Amino acid sequence: EETPGLNNNSTSTMKTVLIISMLLAVSLAGKRREEIKEAVRSCGGDAGGSDDLRKHVTDENVDQAALGAKIFCVNKKIGLQNDHGNIDESVFRKDLKAVVGDEAKVNEIVAECGKRKGDTPEAAAFNFLKCYEKNVPK
Repeated sequence: EETPGLNNNSTSTMKTVLIISMLLAVSLAGKRREEIKEAVRSCGGDAGGSDDLRKHVTDENVDQAALGAKIFCVNKKIGLQNDHGNIDESVFRKDLKAVVGDEAKVNEIVAECGKRKGDTPEAAAFNFLKCYEKNVPK
């Protein structure tokens, strides 16, 4: 039985936000990892669950506005995006270096994903994550 006002998209959006934090936090130092987890929780994410984020970000039927809003909330709290939705390249570069390591690859990914793409902060967040998923080695 479905709960009025909730649909499967909002549930998968919350699970997706959790996965974002897991992907970004996988190789980051403990303090940064905790900051990301806390941001996800405060943005409506759940601390348990495992969905394939890539499936959601690349799913043509995903509610991009809702997912983008969750991603933007997390990104803003961790300093990755400002209030206007612009990517903070220095924060992105630092986090990326912890995940990727190779400076040349970091530069390549920052050049590809580090510039805002989208008319709204939420669209920029969604497009950023889509680019991140496409370009960051798993």
